[in-house]
Amino acid sequence: MKKSILSIALLPLFLFVVHFAKAQSGDTFVLSGWVKHIPDNLPGAKVVLYTEGANEAAGQELQSATADRKGKFELNLSFDSNYMVEISKEGYETKRIVMDTHVPQASAHPKSFTFVANLNPAPDKGVAPADPVKVFFDPAKKQFDYELPK
Repeated sequence: MKKSILSIALLPLFLFVVHFAKAQSGDTFVLSGWVKHIPDNLPGAKVVLYTEGANEAAGQELQSATADRKGKFELNLSFDSNYMVEISKEGYETKRIVMDTHVPQASAHPKSFTFVANLNPAPDKGVAPADPVKVFFDPAKKQFDYELPK
């Protein structure tokens, strides 16, 4: 009986150590940022992470976050994956970011990527959504970088 009580008591410690070791292994990183309508923060904006090329109709939602009172949010992403990040708030345009998290083996894996998403008031109906921003790892800079739509 004492042995099973000890095993149950040690289980949370074991799970913490496994989780901590996995987090330290470099297989994930933090995508964080602020949602704004410059210069104001947009608390309550929704940030959703989908599988590659995804949208609400076709993609699988992996996780989501709601911007806090300062407009800040965080998501955890895996390396060697492709994602679509969608940032929205009622009354504002929706922004999309295509994220390629593939990093060459020889490069050190960054621990995070942070950005500011500026949402403008929603355009009139019938206006096509803007092309997504592309985020990718730049080996020359040894960090994630982005390319704005043309």
